[in-house]
Amino acid sequence: MLKLSTNEIRKKWIEFFESKDHLFIEPKSLIPKNDPTLLWINSGVSTLKDYFSGKVKPPHKRLVNSQKAIRTNDIFNVGLTSRHHTFFEMLGNFSIGDYFKKEAIDWAYEFLINVLKIDVKKLWVTVFEDDQFTNDEWIKLGIIKEQIIKCNRDRNFWDVGNGPCGPCTEIHYDRGERFDPNKIGSKLILEDIENDRYVEIWNIVFSQFNNDGHNNYTELLQKNIDTGAGLERIACISQDVPTNFDSDVFMRITKSVEQFSEYKYDMNEYFHPNVTQNKINFAYKVIADHMRATVFAIADGAIPSNKERGYILRRLIRRTMVLVRRLNINNLLWVDAVVDAIASTMGDFYTYLKDEKTLTKIKMILNKEVQLFEKTLQLGLNIFENSIRNQELDKEITFKLVDTYGFPIELIKEICEQRNVKVDLEAFDAMFKHHQLISKANKANLKVMESQNESLMQLDVDSTFHYEIFRWENAKIITLFNEDFELVDGLDHEDGYVVFDNTCFYATSGGQQHDTGYIIKNDQQFFVDDVFKAPNRQHVHHVKNASLSMNEHVILQINEQDRKSITANHTAEHLLHYCLKHVLSPDIKQEGAAKYPHKVTFDFTYHAQPTKAQLDKLENVLNEMVQSNFDVQELHMDLDEAKAVGAAAYFEDVYKKLKGKLRVIKMGPSIELCGGTHAHHTSEIERIKIVECASKGAGSWRITMVTGHDNLAKYIHDLYVDYLNEINHLKVNLDINDHKLNDLYNAFANWKNLSIDDYDLLNEKFAELKQSLINFKIEFDKQNAKQAIIDIKNTFNTQLTNKRVHVFKNTDNKNIFNALNELINENQDTLFISFNLDDNKIQYLLAINEKFATTNQINLNKYIKELNTISNGKGGGKPYFVQGGTSEQEKLDELLTVVDKWVINA
Repeated sequence: MLKLSTNEIRKKWIEFFESKDHLFIEPKSLIPKNDPTLLWINSGVSTLKDYFSGKVKPPHKRLVNSQKAIRTNDIFNVGLTSRHHTFFEMLGNFSIGDYFKKEAIDWAYEFLINVLKIDVKKLWVTVFEDDQFTNDEWIKLGIIKEQIIKCNRDRNFWDVGNGPCGPCTEIHYDRGERFDPNKIGSKLILEDIENDRYVEIWNIVFSQFNNDGHNNYTELLQKNIDTGAGLERIACISQDVPTNFDSDVFMRITKSVEQFSEYKYDMNEYFHPNVTQNKINFAYKVIADHMRATVFAIADGAIPSNKERGYILRRLIRRTMVLVRRLNINNLLWVDAVVDAIASTMGDFYTYLKDEKTLTKIKMILNKEVQLFEKTLQLGLNIFENSIRNQELDKEITFKLVDTYGFPIELIKEICEQRNVKVDLEAFDAMFKHHQLISKANKANLKVMESQNESLMQLDVDSTFHYEIFRWENAKIITLFNEDFELVDGLDHEDGYVVFDNTCFYATSGGQQHDTGYIIKNDQQFFVDDVFKAPNRQHVHHVKNASLSMNEHVILQINEQDRKSITANHTAEHLLHYCLKHVLSPDIKQEGAAKYPHKVTFDFTYHAQPTKAQLDKLENVLNEMVQSNFDVQELHMDLDEAKAVGAAAYFEDVYKKLKGKLRVIKMGPSIELCGGTHAHHTSEIERIKIVECASKGAGSWRITMVTGHDNLAKYIHDLYVDYLNEINHLKVNLDINDHKLNDLYNAFANWKNLSIDDYDLLNEKFAELKQSLINFKIEFDKQNAKQAIIDIKNTFNTQLTNKRVHVFKNTDNKNIFNALNELINENQDTLFISFNLDDNKIQYLLAINEKFATTNQINLNKYIKELNTISNGKGGGKPYFVQGGTSEQEKLDELLTVVDKWVINA
């Protein structure tokens, strides 16, 4: 077999099939386009599904590609086996209603034998037991008959239960006896036993049947070919190295990491197993694999976050960091080195990896994520160190490290192994699964009425929503539910749910809050506090303390001012989304938005927090668009038409489910699919103020805006009142004699004629005054603490024994701690014991001079254990200073009784 680089194999594949009249399809992004069923592109055929389904006409009936893919279902096998990866490249050749079995088999043979120069005796193939044609074709070409294995449906028939399906044939390469240490031989492939000797390198699927979903099969009119060959596997065989990780692409990455570690990778460990070297090799393999996945994912627009693909990316990076620590690498230089190695190795084919802007972006995002986790890691490690009890890590702490600090569980296992600490992983796993169930249940409960209620599911009445109407004069009640969602004929001074034949109430949808208002019946009016969409899209109104009957006609009146504010905010949100992509980056991804009467929030992913300068620019551009007075146009078209005119469809999987024409909202350069309410002209927004840009987690941000003169005036007034209340709260009990501070306070407290233009100045003055007050309070508290410590010491010093006990009430435990610290140095043979009753708890402190404790072999942990046992408390510490506590305050007398029996002997 020819010894070829990975790049050479890929090139030969493409050129070979181009010579067979195949059109080369450029590799697509790892992030699926308009396919909500996938988080990542996970196979070579994933990007071609629309061609095979007939939704889109293919550019040619014969196609060839080399498609990058990510699969994370086998993440824990990466590095343990020779061939599992999260990121890999799949070579493919495809026929869409053109050639079929003969050509697919013949060309596979030709490529392997004539192009790669593989010895035919090394090839084994599997075929479906009923597929005689494929069996005979392989024999005709020269495959040894005994090396053709007939297999059942489970092994050699592709079937997803409903739709196109068919038999397949797999090509395996025999790597020889050195990869069969137990000398099992052909039984490995005959019985499909996991092994490194017989490696599957190519799979050809013959899509020739249609399954109607009940296992009734009919021949397809258009038969297709779908093949996949693993590039990394072929490279491993061609280069005659033990594992995929020893091939050229991976070794370049490994070498880039090795330069920062005293531990070196050794591919010979495969044939000469060594426990220590195996751990080192494992680390290098996972780092190389995960970093390839990470670099390509970021290049394609993914950003680490706590959601979906961003979460997977973050997990890969953190798992990598765990293993970087194992290699004792203590700097961050490895990050850029790895990115450069991947770019230089794979940039000839994936040319965008050599683009300086792309490389800078990848490095910036990666370094930021690594630095972020380094900080989190240190916080978590401190918690770990402080939480070990009796060389055991509590399951609650394990859960906290994973859930709150994002520790990969393998990091916790590794640290515990290093410290010889026990960790109950089964208990943690049970707790984690319980937490997941609760989370799922809570999320489900939020939507239960809207999507799962049987009465609503079966509701089949026509109800029309009117966008532009604030008052509907003649609405007929067509459905009534009580609070338990039982159908009723009437409500009698009770809460319930109402559906009308026509309504002007907007239902919560697309992040826009529902309308509120009144149902008016004669001289009565009933408050509507919630509106949501039933599964069949009727607007369901929740009404308070109402008396209504089926088929009655009533008047509907929404809160007009709130609707106008929400409408302006929704319009502003469209402008913001457009501006973010043009001011910050076209890679901005919307995560959600919420439109209320008083504000609008917009969540998005971006690799860094927008700066003050960027936000100011964003606000200026937004207000320029407001003043441009663009007409807000409502268009109606189907999804493909909308996309053709450039409409953004941020939740396309939702729109695909809707029937008929879709609403498209256009205002100036902004054009989006949207079902919400909007202004007629952008000038109706009046003015936009960005009041906050806050983090929602790494790489995820939330911008909050307020619009309209009245709302802005109310916002700045409310903000000032909140600030003044906070300042006054800080000022309570402070006897301030500082003239400068008093002047600052008086100027702030007497601020007149505030406007939104004072927003930045208000924040600045508030921050200055608050910090000054905090500094003053710190000094004030220090003085109070000094006096408190003196008082505590005096309390103990009234006792003249070598064991002094006192019960405090509602005393700052920090002051007791500091007082005892001084006392044990002033009274070197005395045990001090304090009990502090506070908030239905008892906090206890025990302290004795360190030198005295060491000389007399006194360990206060023995004493505090006795207190913990009596009170079901927790606590411990150093042999000479321990602290603990209990929530069982009623145990105080028992604690005092046992303390009274203690004897301290010098």
